[in-house]
Amino acid sequence: MVFLAKLVFSISSTNDCFHYDDQLRVIMANNKHEALMKAKILGIKEEEHFMLESITSVSWKFVDVMDIKALHDLEDGMELYSHTRENEPNNAYENYVVQTANSLAAETIL
Repeated sequence: MVFLAKLVFSISSTNDCFHYDDQLRVIMANNKHEALMKAKILGIKEEEHFMLESITSVSWKFVDVMDIKALHDLEDGMELYSHTRENEPNNAYENYVVQTANSLAAETIL
């Protein structure tokens, strides 16, 4: 089966700028639970840390998978959508993502 997973990343830098990037990814799996696990692994693998112009440190941290929907005939891992938003560093959006992801995980176990 083909699933579409919404992965959320937090982006931070040494200049105290915080952003979030939402990505829709295609996941090939036998069921929703397997799709969720594969999406989480993909998110963790794509975390990274790098330097911009040798002065700014940038980190991409995987927050969690917010949603999974069944689809048809797409390629595994293909990025379909990305949206970056700037938020205050109070973690409110990140907390919302984690709560939503926990609810999703509970649904897939049932």
